[in-house]
Amino acid sequence: MLSNTTIERRILQVPSILIFAGALLAAGLWLRTRPTPAERELRAHCSGLTTEQIRHLVRDSDRDLNMWLSDLDAPTIRQMAQEANFGVRAETLEEVRLAAEHARPVRRRLGQYLAAGYVDRSVLDGVEMEERETPEETWRYLTRLREIESARKALDDNSEEAKALRAEIVRIAEKRGHAAALAVAESEEANFAFRRRDYAGWYEHAQRSFSIAEENQLPIMQAQTLGVAALYHTRARPDSANYYYSRVLEVAERSDIPTQTGRVHGLRATSYFTAGRFVSAHEEHQAALAVWDRSSIPWQGIRQVTEAMEFYSFLGANRVAQRLRRRAAALLPSLLEAAANWNVRPYEYTMARADAGDLIRAGKLDEAIEALYRLNERVREESRDDAIILVNTLDVCQMLLDLERFAQADSVAREARAFLERTELKDGRVALGLFEAEAALGLDEPERAERALREIEPLLASVPYQHDITAGYRVARIRLAGRTGDAAAIAVTVTGALQFVNDELRNAEEGPFAYLFVGRALDQIRREIQRLLVADPSLGYAFEWTWRGLPVPRSGEHDAAPEGETAEAVVRSWIRERATPVPALSPGDRHLLFAIENDSTLVRYVAEATSVRRERVPETTGELARRIAQAEDHLARGELDTSTTPANDALRELAHALLPADLPEGARLLFSPVDVLSALPFPAVDVGEDRYVPLLVAHDVALLRPVPVRSPGPPPRVPMLAIAPTYSRSLRRQWPDLAPLTANQDEGRMAADAFRGVALLGAEADRDHVVDAWASAERVWIAGHAIQDPEIPFVTFVPLAGDVDYRVDATDILTSDFSSCREVVITGCASGAPYVDDYGITAPSLGAYFVDAGAEAVVHARCRVDDQAAFAFARELLARLESGESLERATNDVSRAIYRSFRDGDPSASEWGSAAWATWGVETSRP
Repeated sequence: MLSNTTIERRILQVPSILIFAGALLAAGLWLRTRPTPAERELRAHCSGLTTEQIRHLVRDSDRDLNMWLSDLDAPTIRQMAQEANFGVRAETLEEVRLAAEHARPVRRRLGQYLAAGYVDRSVLDGVEMEERETPEETWRYLTRLREIESARKALDDNSEEAKALRAEIVRIAEKRGHAAALAVAESEEANFAFRRRDYAGWYEHAQRSFSIAEENQLPIMQAQTLGVAALYHTRARPDSANYYYSRVLEVAERSDIPTQTGRVHGLRATSYFTAGRFVSAHEEHQAALAVWDRSSIPWQGIRQVTEAMEFYSFLGANRVAQRLRRRAAALLPSLLEAAANWNVRPYEYTMARADAGDLIRAGKLDEAIEALYRLNERVREESRDDAIILVNTLDVCQMLLDLERFAQADSVAREARAFLERTELKDGRVALGLFEAEAALGLDEPERAERALREIEPLLASVPYQHDITAGYRVARIRLAGRTGDAAAIAVTVTGALQFVNDELRNAEEGPFAYLFVGRALDQIRREIQRLLVADPSLGYAFEWTWRGLPVPRSGEHDAAPEGETAEAVVRSWIRERATPVPALSPGDRHLLFAIENDSTLVRYVAEATSVRRERVPETTGELARRIAQAEDHLARGELDTSTTPANDALRELAHALLPADLPEGARLLFSPVDVLSALPFPAVDVGEDRYVPLLVAHDVALLRPVPVRSPGPPPRVPMLAIAPTYSRSLRRQWPDLAPLTANQDEGRMAADAFRGVALLGAEADRDHVVDAWASAERVWIAGHAIQDPEIPFVTFVPLAGDVDYRVDATDILTSDFSSCREVVITGCASGAPYVDDYGITAPSLGAYFVDAGAEAVVHARCRVDDQAAFAFARELLARLESGESLERATNDVSRAIYRSFRDGDPSASEWGSAAWATWGVETSRP
C-alpha cells in the first residue's frame, strides 16, 4: 500500500553532509562536450553505465579514468557529478588517502578540459581544482563530524545539546568554506522548526538554505529545499505546493538534474493522490517514469517504479501494476551488478509482497500464506527488517480469519503480539488487537474479544486512512452485541456503526477515497447487519433500501433529529418490531434489489407494491462474472442477430439466473446491482424462448443507485445547461482518444434550445465556467468526449476546453452539489461503464458520480459511441423529453426504436453503430 508517511520519510532523507576536501565534483557541474563521430560511438556504448560502475572505472586505472571523462555521454557524467560523494563514505584514513589519490587525475583532466575550451570556467565554480588539505586533516574533520552526528542522534532534536551540536557543524562548515554543508545544515534547521510547528522559523531557515545554494550554484540543494517546501504545503495549501513544485522543476530542468525532475513528478503524484485527484496522480507518475527511462539511473528508477506499482495496485489497476513489477524486476540485476553497498533488498521484498497480493486476489490464500512465511524467513536471515516481518505476519493472520481458521489465526496473533513486545514497534497494534478479537469471537470467547477491543479503542483515532480497520472494529462490536440477543444493545451498537459511516462519508474528502476506504467499511457493516435481519425478507429489504440513506446525525448532533427518525430509533424498530414498511412502489413497478451475503453468494429481493420475497441466486458471483464478461464481449461485436449465437445463449442464461420466473409484461423494473452486476446491460438480457427478445422490449428498465440522503438544494436558476467544448492541440496530444468531433457543438445548441437554457460552447466550456454554472442547473447536458482509461479505475473525467485545468473529474463532481438537478445526460464514450476486473467491481462509472452527488438521474453510454450516433440519440431523446415523457421512459423508448430498426433491417440503423440500442442506460436514485 502506498503510504504517505513512508514517502515523506524517503523524501526528507537529505544527506547530513555533502563535503570532502579534494572533492571530485560539486553539485551543479555539467560538461559541454564536442564529440567526434568516434567519440559518439564510444559514448553510445558507455551510456548505460551506472554511477557505481563509473566509480569502479575511476578506481581501476588512470587510463580508464581518462576514457570515462572523455567518452561518457553528458547525462551520465552529470549524474556522476550529482551523486558522487567519495570521501564521506570513507571509513578509515587509508580510504581517505585512496580517495585523494583518485581525485588528482580527475582534477588534472578537468584542467585539460578547461584549457582546451571543452568546459567553461563558470560551470566549474565550486569545484576544487587544487588540494587544500592533507588526507590526515580530512580524516580528522570527518571523524569529528561523525562524532557530532552520533551524539546528536541520541538526543531530542529540540534539546539545547542537540542545537549546540548542530551549531558546531555550521561553524566547521563556515570555517572550511563548504557552502553545501551550510545549505544542508540550514535545511535541517528548517525541518526541526517545522516539526515544532514554528512556521516562521521554518521559512527563515528554508529561505537561508535556498539563498546559500543559489549564491554558490548548488542546484541540487536549491531543488531539495524547494521540494521540502512543496511537501510541507501539500496538505494545507495545495496551490502553494504546486508553486514550489513548479520552481523545483524549473531549477532541475535548467540544470539538467534528472534525479530532481523525476523526484518532483513523484512527489506531485503523492500530493495529488492524498487529495483524491487520481487522474493528476496518474499523469505525474507517468511523467516520473518517463524521466527515469531517459536518465538510465537504475536505483532512482526502481524507487519510482515500485511507488507507481503500489499506487496502481491500490486503485485496482492490476494489469498496470503487474507490468510495472516486471519493469522493476528487470532493473534489479543492474542494481545488484552495480554495487554491493546499494541496498536492493527492500525492492525485492516489495516484489515478493506484490506476488503474494496476486495470489490473494486470485483466491489462493493458502499459497499466499506460504509465500509470506517464506518471505519472513528470508527477511530474518538477510536484514531483520522488523516492520516487514510484522506486516507479513498480520497479513497471514487476516487471511486465516478469512478462511475461518480461528485457532490458527489466534496462534499467529499471539506470535505477532510477542514479536511486537520484543521489538517495541508501535505500528500495527490496532490491527493486531482487532485480529485477536475476531479470532476470540470465532473460538466463542466473547470475554477475551471484549478485552481486545477495549485495548484498541483509545488508539483508533490515530490510525490514518484505515477505515477498513475501524469498520472491522464496528463489525466485531455488532457480533458481540448479537451474541447477547439484547435488542437495545444491538441497536446502540449498530447506530454507532452507522454514525461512523456517516461521519466518514462526510470527512473522507468526498472524493474517490470515499469509494476506496469508506466503501469497504460500508460493505463490511452492511453484511454484518444483514446477518441479524436475515429471517424476515421485508426487514432485510427495507434495510438494503434505506441503510445508506438513514438520517444519522453527526457526533454531537443527536438532539437535532426529530424523535423517531434517528438511526437508533429505526434500528430498534427493525430489531424489536420487525415491522419496517417497505418503500412505496406503484402497482406496475417491480424492484429487484441484489445484495451479496458473503463473498460469493448473491441474494435477490423481489419487491412489489404489497409484498417482498427473498431468493438466493443459484450461481456464485464468480460464475456470474464470467457470463457477464462473455455477454459484454458479444454485445460489443453486435452478435445478436439470431437465437443461435453464443451471445444469446449467455444472455438467456443470465436471465434464468437473475430474473424471477413470474415477470409480468409491462412492469417498470428497477435493478439495484452490486459488484459485477454493475457491468451487466440489463436491458439486453434475453427473455425470449425460441428467439432473442431483450428485456427492454417488454419493460422500462433502470438501475437504481442507493445514495446518501441529501437535503433539497436551492431552486435551480437555469432550466438546461449544455456543455460542448472544443479541445486544445496539447490536450489531444496527451490523450490520443480525443478524436475531432463534428456534431457536439450542434448537439449542445440543440439541447439548450429545447429547454431555453444556457449553452457553454467551444472555448467557453472551460473548467471555471462549467463548475460555476452546473450547480444552478435543473438539467445538465454534456456533449463531447468522456475519457476513461480502460485499465485504471478512477482515471476518468470529462475533458473541457483549455490547456490548464482542462477537465472535471470524480472529485470535482462529488464535491459539487447536484441536489437541485433533475437530470444529467452524458453522450460521451463509456460514460456509464464501471470498472470491473476478475474479482468484481472496482470503481463506479463517470455518470454514477453525478447521482451520488445528488442528481436524481443520469443517462449515459455503456460503451464507445460514434459522434453522429450520439447526435442522433440526442435528437430523439430531446424530442421525447419535450413532449413530456419522463427521462426513463424516453430513454427506453429511444433504445426500443433503435432495436426495432436493427431487427427489421432498417437502412437508417447504420447511423447508430453496432448494438447501439443496448448502449444507452438510465441510472436513478428515485424509486
